[in-house]
Amino acid sequence: MIRSRFARCIAALMLFPAVAAAQSLTAPLADRLDAATRADVGVILAQARRDSLPVEPLVNKALEGAGKGAPGARVTAAVRALASHLGSARDALGPRSTQQEIVAGAEAVRAGIPADRLRGLRADAGAHSLVVPLTTLADLVGRGVPADVALGVVSKLVRRAAPDQAYAAAQRDAGRGIGHRAVPASPGDAPPRGGPPSGVPASKRRPQSPSSRP
Repeated sequence: MIRSRFARCIAALMLFPAVAAAQSLTAPLADRLDAATRADVGVILAQARRDSLPVEPLVNKALEGAGKGAPGARVTAAVRALASHLGSARDALGPRSTQQEIVAGAEAVRAGIPADRLRGLRADAGAHSLVVPLTTLADLVGRGVPADVALGVVSKLVRRAAPDQAYAAAQRDAGRGIGHRAVPASPGDAPPRGGPPSGVPASKRRPQSPSSRP
């Protein structure tokens, strides 16, 4: 009997740090989620911390769902999905990836880029940060540029060690409905006009409507 009580006390002491950590992580959610949802999200947050994944985006995702009045199950599912994307991005980008790179990589994965394709970008980038390239990649796909085309454009810029302005140019092109064409290596280079875009198969291009905006 005494031995059984002692074992329960030891188990409680071992569990206390994990419970305290989960409560600390979910503190910003205390007034926004019901107790059951907060507990479920807390488990995900605690696991993310143990896996050295960014936790703040997960908290923000839960707050976003709560702000929209989403049911608790949907909030939990959204947070769990984001945690999965963060893990996939971290695994693909490698243990030396920064928290910002992991978050940007997760957005690219969520947009539809296969996680294993991020490994190629890491190899091409070397020691250079991938935050801007990955953010651009997610943005291009989000604007309707096919994933393989967006990857081709971003990969080319990464290999050139292009400046941030070149990525901004790619995003501007996509915003004008012409994101499929090659982007200049630097802001001073004029984008190609007419004919197949460099490095992009003609089959991947969609013809522009005469009424499309410039």
